[in-house]
Amino acid sequence: MFRDILDRHPGQIKLAVEMAQIPYQSVLDAFVDGHIGLGDLASQLNWPKTWGFDFGMYSPIFELCQAYGVPIQAMRFSSESSKRLGKEGLAV
Repeated sequence: MFRDILDRHPGQIKLAVEMAQIPYQSVLDAFVDGHIGLGDLASQLNWPKTWGFDFGMYSPIFELCQAYGVPIQAMRFSSESSKRLGKEGLAV
């Protein structure tokens, strides 16, 4: 289904993922650009620590993004930022 969307709207799709932390955006960019392979992506995203769910469940969509050159946007705050936000709240 995602492949169909990519085929119908070439160059118009960007994928936002909550499972990748914002500080790892450069890793996602390098992956989409082909500088990092799928086999290295999970370790470079620190996946087991920052997300924990089986990377294999998500790898097909990452592969499609790389194949189609679809940008992937990290959406999660780092653990440190989340902890600080919980303690300090938002500055107004």
